[in-house]
Amino acid sequence: MSAPATAFMVAWMEANKPRMWELMMARAPAPEAAFAEVFDGVMQAHLLLAGEALSARLGGEAEERLHAARTEIADRLADPETLARERALVLDAALREARLQHGEGAGGDPQIRDRCERRAAMMAPMRRLTLVLDEQLAPLGIALAPATFDWIHANGRRLRRLGLRAREIHMEQGGMGRKTAIDAASLQAHVRFLVEAWGGALGDEPID
Repeated sequence: MSAPATAFMVAWMEANKPRMWELMMARAPAPEAAFAEVFDGVMQAHLLLAGEALSARLGGEAEERLHAARTEIADRLADPETLARERALVLDAALREARLQHGEGAGGDPQIRDRCERRAAMMAPMRRLTLVLDEQLAPLGIALAPATFDWIHANGRRLRRLGLRAREIHMEQGGMGRKTAIDAASLQAHVRFLVEAWGGALGDEPID
């Protein structure tokens, strides 16, 4: 399969890890902050780095435009009210899907509900960032969001495979508790999934 855009973005992110730490430190909450707040900051840092990788891949006027708007993009991604709305949309869709698969009572099952809420926590900022980038790129005739969301909808199994593989790697490496390893693996898988979705929007073939 040919996926040059994805390969470029993954390599760019790997080569720019110092930028990742810069983004993470800028979003580090107070020491007494709850885990969810810490995780949100880490998630946003990873997504913003991915956005910068996309910008580098696009190059030219698109890269200049996105670079100039970096602060605005970060602020809009972190806006709590907007993220809450996005999370509610994703959660509602996840619960509808769960009811179709497991019956009308699925939403009342604590395990299914927890799984849907975790999915919403991951997918909402991914969706939000894609929409913000799409708005920035629209004046250049680049429609990022529709193709990205179509790719995500069509490739759910790819996310599950990425998640399983990332979890195996984190468990093998050790050095962190099981829940932390699972959260780290899920974050890694979702960010990679979004990068592949952007790659698909730019013409990459699906990665098996």
